[in-house]
Amino acid sequence: MLDENIQVIDIDARQWINLFSLLSGSYFRSGKERKKEPGSRLFVIHEQGRVLKAWDSKRGIITRELKEINPKELKELAKNQGTSQILALEPGAFCQLARGAEKKLSLSQDYVAQILEYYQSFRHLVLEGKIFTYPSVHLRDIRYQGLLNLLKVAVPEERVLVWVVFDQKSRDLSGLPIFTSLILRIRKGYQLDLLTTTDALVELGLEKIEDWRKDYHKILRMAEQSFGSVFLGIFTCTETLKELAERPRKEWSKALTEFLKQDKIIINPFPLRLKMLLRMGKFFKF
Repeated sequence: MLDENIQVIDIDARQWINLFSLLSGSYFRSGKERKKEPGSRLFVIHEQGRVLKAWDSKRGIITRELKEINPKELKELAKNQGTSQILALEPGAFCQLARGAEKKLSLSQDYVAQILEYYQSFRHLVLEGKIFTYPSVHLRDIRYQGLLNLLKVAVPEERVLVWVVFDQKSRDLSGLPIFTSLILRIRKGYQLDLLTTTDALVELGLEKIEDWRKDYHKILRMAEQSFGSVFLGIFTCTETLKELAERPRKEWSKALTEFLKQDKIIINPFPLRLKMLLRMGKFFKF
């Protein structure tokens, strides 16, 4: 799934930062929330609630003032301590995490498979109550073969995927109104061998974008010239993503259909197999 010699080239730093702001959800917070200084992160090692070690990312070691916690009520602890994230675990949890993953690791596995073994080990310890987090996160049972099967259904081999988010109020390092982008190439054997951004297309003549709904064709054409046949291209803008984020997650599939009709999201090329998945209501599910 991930080529051992993957090329990671021409990554626009601003676009990369913006990508993580989208993935983390920080971009969608209100202006006041974004200006507010984020709380610290708290790391606690405890034994049945008795604190053995506590470290705050802003205050340092605070073991003496934090004698006891209830790992099942971390929200109240975060409020009292002024922290935004908490990781509470029992002694030896990290060793158990490593041992659990290493039992199933093999040098013949690719990087994604190895990372997923650690993820599964971490998930197992969370479910056992040996690791608690705040905010709590629902950890799906994600398996390598399941991801690979999904990739095989969704994307053919030897094709390119393009995703671009435009924003007229911002500029990337090339001066284009592109908030973030990803260009990926899937080679034979369903191996991801290329990861880049639209910065790789600037030297080919990507210099001006006025109306993204018309000019996105430039990106498609140049991506095909440089990297191969494009199988899927998704183009949208930050205003649309904000509108989508305000909808309940259960309405996302319906909202996507609306946005496609309104050209708030443009999918071109739009493969038939993905249209069928969308109609079956499986687009946002693993």
